Amino acid sequence: MVFTVFLPYVITKLNDKISNDNWNDHRSEITSWKAKLKYFIAKFIGVLNSIFKVASFINMIFFFVSHARRSVAELVLGIDLEQTDPSQRRYVDFTYINRLIVWNALGQALSKLLPFLDVSKIKGMF
Repeated sequence: MVFTVFLPYVITKLNDKISNDNWNDHRSEITSWKAKLKYFIAKFIGVLNSIFKVASFINMIFFFVSHARRSVAELVLGIDLEQTDPSQRRYVDFTYINRLIVWNALGQALSKLLPFLDVSKIKGMF
């Protein structure tokens, strides 16, 4: 719960604070140690976000291959999805589950790749 709900919430709020307060503004005339600290924190958070996005993308590819550990949090914590009672029947059709997995994976792939696309170049192609 902490890795899947609380931590992404805190990171989103911190990114909003960084962008709204212009923590990335680092000019040579700024000599305040607070401004320098804010700039360093903003750059550090940016690097961590980039690393997490790359790790999420790599984990998504491994999920397509191995069908285990859907998120980076599950990978870090070593959590595997297992049935608690193997003799119990499954009431969901496998077709539905497969369709759900494919659409979720496709949605995640597009949400990770779309920020890297340059719309003006794509429009110029057509």
